[in-house]
Amino acid sequence: MWNVRNKPFIQRMIMAVVLLLLLTMPLLVQAQNYNATVGLVTTLNILSGPGNRYRVITGIGRDTPLELVGRNADGSWVQTYTPNRSEVGWVNADFIIANINIMTLPQTATSGRNNAFVLTSVLNLRAGPGANFDVVTRLLSGDTMDVIGRNAGNTWVQVKLANGTTGWVSTRFVAVSLPITTYPQTSPTGITTPPYQQPIPAGNNVVGFVTANPNLIVRLGPGRVYDRIASVNLGEGVYLRGRNTPGSWLLVQIASGEIGWVNAAFIDTDYPIMTLPVIGIS
Repeated sequence: MWNVRNKPFIQRMIMAVVLLLLLTMPLLVQAQNYNATVGLVTTLNILSGPGNRYRVITGIGRDTPLELVGRNADGSWVQTYTPNRSEVGWVNADFIIANINIMTLPQTATSGRNNAFVLTSVLNLRAGPGANFDVVTRLLSGDTMDVIGRNAGNTWVQVKLANGTTGWVSTRFVAVSLPITTYPQTSPTGITTPPYQQPIPAGNNVVGFVTANPNLIVRLGPGRVYDRIASVNLGEGVYLRGRNTPGSWLLVQIASGEIGWVNAAFIDTDYPIMTLPVIGIS
């Protein structure tokens, strides 16, 4: 039998145990949701999106437990809570140790490892790294894609769409999550020294290459008095569509699909420009 005089002590002990259980239960419940830990690095950044160019929310140390709540398209980035559970962010899957199959998490982002998205209103996806290649399809502002390669000049990137379609887009019109030079070179073309090694589709010789430095202005009409609509980089290929009467200005189509006029003095081409159709007057 318990000594009656020990009753207050026993009551205090019971209350202490109950209080301890109440305090630790939330932690135990939360711990059940931990399905990964930080590994391989001393500090890992939690970012606001699935890519290295997103804002850093906070840093977490090695062996920190993580509750994974989502993933991007290929499981290269995973969505997780910050330690204080005040925000949800993203960490690179290469630097965590997960006890679940990441691909079983719900997909909460459409981009893959090498994510990029379209900046202009409409962008042509082309069969090769140049404006002189055929259009495969057209992309709209905000459309996402995975970068799978680049040309030697870092002016075009090879991409893969969510439906599996591959092609090339000009780097001027997309935002890419990593520096272009980190992607594998899948084409030897680009801006080096003349002659410019842009590939030309078989049977197509109505092309020219920009020799202006650092870029060439594309205008609404054949003359400097016309408004600027775009610019093209040194060495970039363009389709030749027409000319003014003296052949001093050329009507060209550029990588984005836009058509405008450029000064013929800054276009290098083997095509006889005086055989191009005369467009308008002057």
